[in-house]
Amino acid sequence: MDTDVLIVGAGPVGLFLANECARRGLRWRLVEMRAALSEHSKALAINRVTSVAVVTHGRALARMRFAPAETPYSFVATVPRT
Repeated sequence: MDTDVLIVGAGPVGLFLANECARRGLRWRLVEMRAALSEHSKALAINRVTSVAVVTHGRALARMRFAPAETPYSFVATVPRT
């Protein structure tokens, strides 16, 4: 089978990636070793991150804004892990 993307793991990140691949018309295959659902959550939500601040001991060291020029998406999608 021809596949553009192989996704290993059907957790929140793997399912999110499968959805993004499908939206873009990529040929993808998702594999999962477990036959049943996990009893525990692996992620809380999908967040839209538009900037990041690096802070230590209450002092900001850096601030970075995401503003890519060649894409309609001005954010990074993240899935926080628990």
